[in-house]
Amino acid sequence: WTTMQTPNVEDLKPEELESQLRELENSIKHLRRSNIELTEFLREKEDSDLRQAINENIVYILKQEARAIELRSAMGISPTNTLQQNDTLQRNDVEQHPVETHQGSVSDREQRSQEDLGLFL
Repeated sequence: WTTMQTPNVEDLKPEELESQLRELENSIKHLRRSNIELTEFLREKEDSDLRQAINENIVYILKQEARAIELRSAMGISPTNTLQQNDTLQRNDVEQHPVETHQGSVSDREQRSQEDLGLFL
């Protein structure tokens, strides 16, 4: 997979900010849904590849949420309200579909991932 250079928010026009934000929000929604589905499969049978995919999705979601906060801030939207809303949605997804492992539940790992990235929700 290739890494594209992410433009600085200061270099984007208002319509580009909105477009990127919509794309990110859609991607985050689909990654969360994917994690719920993968979690359901893990309930039936442990699979290290699925577990790795969930963990990678969580990290990617956090990165995308950080970028979405940048975009919202550039658009004059309060990041505090957005963080609270995203945190509630994310916790509801995880609480409805927890998976216990030797490494802790998905929500435990998600919290550790957030702490590692310096994100405290």
